[in-house]
Amino acid sequence: MQILRVNDYPENNAFMVERLNSECIDVVICKTSQEALSDLARMKFDLCISDIERLEEGREVADAGMRLLEKLKSDSPDLPFVFFTSSRSIARY
Repeated sequence: MQILRVNDYPENNAFMVERLNSECIDVVICKTSQEALSDLARMKFDLCISDIERLEEGREVADAGMRLLEKLKSDSPDLPFVFFTSSRSIARY
């Protein structure tokens, strides 16, 4: 199994990645949506996990994860997608 993890601060999820790797699950980490789209064009993934809010092009983008999901709907409609958030109040999409 191969997971794409989109996270601008990947060190915050080091424990999760280590745990998944110990279960023979490969985790590819990208810091931006652009990196994620590039990796998605080159590799096959079983799951995408993305932060909702991320730094994109040097600025905080509150809906970066939602924008990525919208782009993936047409290219990879069957790819399961999970959001991580630390916010208690998130917009409903």
